[in-house]
Amino acid sequence: LKGNLDTVKILVDGGALLSRTTRDGRTALYLAVQEGHIQLSKYLTDAYPGAITQATKSGRLPTQAAAALEDTTSAYIITRYLLSHTSDETKVLAHRDNSGRNILLDAAVAQNIQLLQFLLDTAGADPNDSDSLGRNMIHHAAMMGHSHLLQLLSGFKVDWNSPDAWDAWTPLMHAARQGHLHVVKYLVDVIHVSVDCKDKQGRTALDIGICL
Repeated sequence: LKGNLDTVKILVDGGALLSRTTRDGRTALYLAVQEGHIQLSKYLTDAYPGAITQATKSGRLPTQAAAALEDTTSAYIITRYLLSHTSDETKVLAHRDNSGRNILLDAAVAQNIQLLQFLLDTAGADPNDSDSLGRNMIHHAAMMGHSHLLQLLSGFKVDWNSPDAWDAWTPLMHAARQGHLHVVKYLVDVIHVSVDCKDKQGRTALDIGICL
């Protein structure tokens, strides 16, 4: 947690078990990653690569903690390092925590464009992956008003009218509900999404927007 690399090295040399976890299942690597300690994260990864695929009790991997960091530079560096040192990158990319979220959705929520481009262009992540509520990157970006994420996705094959599994809301409906005018305009004027899709209650994005 403190990021003291020299102290950690002494403890590891003294026989500290890097597979040991806290009560909620976090390893030393996970703790270092979630605090954004780049050098310490690299050292712990090299010392015990098995921790990369060791999930917490909530089902989260260190790669997800890295992707979710507010400091996008640290997030990018640590995530790439972890992925390059795992024995099964495909499995790590596909892993979902207990809420159904994966590394791609964590990076999207954190608005980490650089990391998202790497995951989509190089690592082969699927932009259509969704969480347990059936919400993918487009849904989350629309809900949060992140038009720059939507612009990034315009170069990929995605279903812009995809309904989520909770109430059958499309990204346009989420943007309308949150009052994100710039996102609504982008989806309608640039992407040309359908404005006639209906949710489980038979409402369109217009109906939902009027209810604001």
